[in-house]
Amino acid sequence: MRRTQTTALLCGALLLAVGANADDITVSGNPYKDVLVIKTGSFYYVQLPEEGRTISVLIAQVDASTVTINDDPFYRGPLKEKYTVNKTRRAAGEIKDVDPAFRTSGAAGGGGFGVPRTAIETTLTQFGFQFQPGPGNMSAIAKRPDGSLELLGPPESLTGILAKASGPVAAVDATAQQLQLLLMQLKAEAATAYMGALNEAKQKGSASASAAGVSISITRTVNGENVDMEIRITAGG
Repeated sequence: MRRTQTTALLCGALLLAVGANADDITVSGNPYKDVLVIKTGSFYYVQLPEEGRTISVLIAQVDASTVTINDDPFYRGPLKEKYTVNKTRRAAGEIKDVDPAFRTSGAAGGGGFGVPRTAIETTLTQFGFQFQPGPGNMSAIAKRPDGSLELLGPPESLTGILAKASGPVAAVDATAQQLQLLLMQLKAEAATAYMGALNEAKQKGSASASAAGVSISITRTVNGENVDMEIRITAGG
């Protein structure tokens, strides 16, 4: 009898393990199951093991009741290994996007970076930026003593970022690093291309790059001890 009960318990545990997932998240009605969800700040980072890539979405754009995060390494470990392997395969061009776009909800159904421009305005005001609507409300502009930051696109869809900075090298480089952090939140897959273009612009005065549907152009001019820099980052719809 004891052996029968033990066998039944083991079988039940096995069935539970087989039926369990790692993490789940649903965005705009699209469910993502057996993924790895990391919650930080205002964003969810979602690692897709089958594709070897990471996507990000504003927490405010996700129904919390659709998010499940399972911290048990029994489930996360194999998916993390698969993600790492497929990330390498993806970099080698062996894996293409299965999910062609990861869009968050918006009045026009997303587009561009897949987040509302107004959501990014709200986030950046926490860091001292004060935005004013651009012509036709097709952008939002924050002017600062050392330059400006313009969020491109209509209120419901962020399509690009235009940053201008002038001043000492350290201050301008800090602005470039802040944009890198913002891009990591919006489209992490393009951050490496951004850093490559930034390093090239430091050497040659200008550079351009593209990755994951994002286009990047940078110009950088040295004027004595100061630097003038313009960075434009745009994403397709």
